[in-house]
Amino acid sequence: MEGTEPTDRSTPTRRGSHGRRLFLRALGAAGVGIAVGPSSVAARDSPTEIDGCTTITEPGEYVLTEDVSPTTADGYGCIDVRADDVVLDGRGHVIDGTGAADEGDRARLAGIAVNPEGTFEPDARPVENVTVRNLTATGFATGIRYESVDGGRIAGVETPDDGVGIALLFGARGITIEDSVLSESGAGVDLFGDPDVYGGPSGVTLVHNDVEDNEVGIRLGHEATDNAIERNRIVDNGTGAVQGVFARDNVFRGNAICANESGIRNVDEFASDVLGEEAGDGRFEDVLDATANYWGASDGPSSHGEPAEPFVDPVTGAPADGAGDTVSESLDPGVANVRFDPFLKTYPEDAGVDGA
Repeated sequence: MEGTEPTDRSTPTRRGSHGRRLFLRALGAAGVGIAVGPSSVAARDSPTEIDGCTTITEPGEYVLTEDVSPTTADGYGCIDVRADDVVLDGRGHVIDGTGAADEGDRARLAGIAVNPEGTFEPDARPVENVTVRNLTATGFATGIRYESVDGGRIAGVETPDDGVGIALLFGARGITIEDSVLSESGAGVDLFGDPDVYGGPSGVTLVHNDVEDNEVGIRLGHEATDNAIERNRIVDNGTGAVQGVFARDNVFRGNAICANESGIRNVDEFASDVLGEEAGDGRFEDVLDATANYWGASDGPSSHGEPAEPFVDPVTGAPADGAGDTVSESLDPGVANVRFDPFLKTYPEDAGVDGA
């Protein structure tokens, strides 16, 4: 497939998140929000103002009026959301966990926790329709965490320097992450579930995000199913994306997957990277659908581990012998478990935040 010829973007560079943060702050000062579509939140005369860590227990619109720096781990998150139909607008402000009293407090904190620990409470039910937008969450174990949440959006956020930028856990369903910069963390986005606790994240859409400078850009873990990763910049990560055990039916389309140490790995990450030979190499026979992406070179992806013979596409038989980012091998030697053919030959100009 052909794309649009890039303007000197063959080697992507990190975009100015500081400039974007100032832009968001300016919008907030003017009382302007980023539009993220219709909301079912009941009309209010004015939003509720927040100037520190708090717990939200009623539906409605809430706005941050200043930067927040929690110093203790009084709740699960600096801001806990425990109600349906909530819009939290940061108006460009920063929630900064680096000032926590000690590393133990920081490790327990999330910047924003939606339905925290809800799956483990008696008679727990999903929280519905929660939107978080226009803010930065930095210096936390998790920047923004949704746990068993049905519907909502995360838009116009930045999550630098977190253990995980955004985590969607257990029965997180029908959520869109868009127009956000997810960077400089252990994982930019982590989707993880449990077959015994509400299954896993599903129906999630990641679109028009910059996922960059993370150890892992996007991690699709236990029971992550039927999620769409579309038109993102996935660049300069250790691993661009990894699909792990019991994750299935996820699709990558129209992304720029470039300049990562490895592109997409369809492996049991824990078994292969942590347990090593004790658990085998973690390869899967299941195929991840990643056609119609740009891999950083006009001739497509390369093969992980630089084998003597390139892996071939499991459907078309085309070799992964290009100069782009890598794909992984299945249990069938020489056959990739990432479907990559056909691929984009030029950089997709609509990928990432600026392409929205």
